[in-house]
Amino acid sequence: MDLDFHLLKCSGLLERNESSKAQKKAKNNMKERKNKCEKLLIKFKTVSYIVISN
Repeated sequence: MDLDFHLLKCSGLLERNESSKAQKKAKNNMKERKNKCEKLLIKFKTVSYIVISN
């Protein structure tokens, strides 16, 4: 079991008896949220660096 799947189960976003299609959808949604968070963090770090360096 990979970590993303384990986190989905523990967070309650994925029910135990959901179909594999629903599991894949939930996993993809989590990856999208993770990617959005990473992009926002990169933007924040860039803006912070620009502000600090000025």
